[in-house]
Amino acid sequence: MALDFPASPTTNQQFTAGGLTWQWDGVKWVALVGGTGPALAPINNPVFTGDPQVPLTAVGDNDTSIANTQFVTRADANLNATSNVGRNLLHNAMWTVQQRAIVTGWFEDRWQTFIVSPDFATFNLVAMSDTDKTQIGDEEARYQPSINCTGGAGSTSMGQRLETLRRFVGKTCFISFWAKAATGTPRLGVSYQENFGATGSASVSGNIFTTPALTSTWTRYFSSVTFPSAVGKSYGTAGTDYLEIDFWFNGGGALSGNIPIQSGDVRIWGPQLEFAQPGQTAPTPLDKVSYDDDLRHCQRFFYAGVPPLRGVISSATAVGRLACLHPVTMRAAPSVSTAAGVPIFDGTAVSTVTGISNYSTTTVLEFDGSGATGMTVGRPAIIYQGAGGNLYVSAEL
Repeated sequence: MALDFPASPTTNQQFTAGGLTWQWDGVKWVALVGGTGPALAPINNPVFTGDPQVPLTAVGDNDTSIANTQFVTRADANLNATSNVGRNLLHNAMWTVQQRAIVTGWFEDRWQTFIVSPDFATFNLVAMSDTDKTQIGDEEARYQPSINCTGGAGSTSMGQRLETLRRFVGKTCFISFWAKAATGTPRLGVSYQENFGATGSASVSGNIFTTPALTSTWTRYFSSVTFPSAVGKSYGTAGTDYLEIDFWFNGGGALSGNIPIQSGDVRIWGPQLEFAQPGQTAPTPLDKVSYDDDLRHCQRFFYAGVPPLRGVISSATAVGRLACLHPVTMRAAPSVSTAAGVPIFDGTAVSTVTGISNYSTTTVLEFDGSGATGMTVGRPAIIYQGAGGNLYVSAEL
């Protein structure tokens, strides 16, 4: 039936018809519940009572939707650096930091290689093609490791050690990465190792998951993993405890998921380890750290080059306490070495320092040098960029 509201109502005047009541709010008629209050909240500036609820938005949501208390509590917890949503805990995931030469035992920064005879494997860094970038869906992808393995009864793997094991024990994480096979149809195993450091409890290892046979098309693989608790374990006192994440290309037994002896050229990109959030069922997009931040992270463990060291010539063949600041505070007091020596200048003569007596700390690179010739005692000593080799400064785990 048609409603015949009063033509000139006054504020708070009520009108009843068909068992329903409306009230004039000075602008419009508002339906009342039980004759005591509005049946519907106004669109503009509604005021709720009781315990109103809204749906829980997804992890990482960043728009104008309403956030409930569960979402806010989770976001507040993520302010802790060890549990930021989508924060990649692995360093150099895009392989853009390239301070290291690819040598026995090492790939590019932070990534160690392990080859157990009779396996034979080569590790190389190759450029991404346009096809590669299209399949991954990211034109920022520039480099991909090529792990060309001829499998035998040994094993071939690559891994990264993450300092401070306490960050990870008892927590659930997602591990994800893109992979493909350039040749063959190998599988890829992923494992972890909890290492409690020198004098600590025995390490604990386990398989996270194993991929199906890789194809020639880039595919993102992922799995969740809950790392074992450290209850009942003891940590070493030297600060060398770590979590290691390993990728297995052959062998490895149970750690690789018992992949069979296999050969092939595996490509991998964008490995990410992130803390899982409540309700999360898949990894977040790759956290692409800016190059300068990623470089600083890597230099905390290792850097190479010829820093601006200054000292004093102490004899015709030696220089005392060459020193300068590290580019970043290092994880621990580092070792210092050189493969071909570094050039030294005393204001007149030029020579090369080949021997190092190291006194470095976490903040200062400092050492006595030897092996030079023709130096003048008492003159200032300057290490300079020249035809000599690099210094290698390492605090790796």
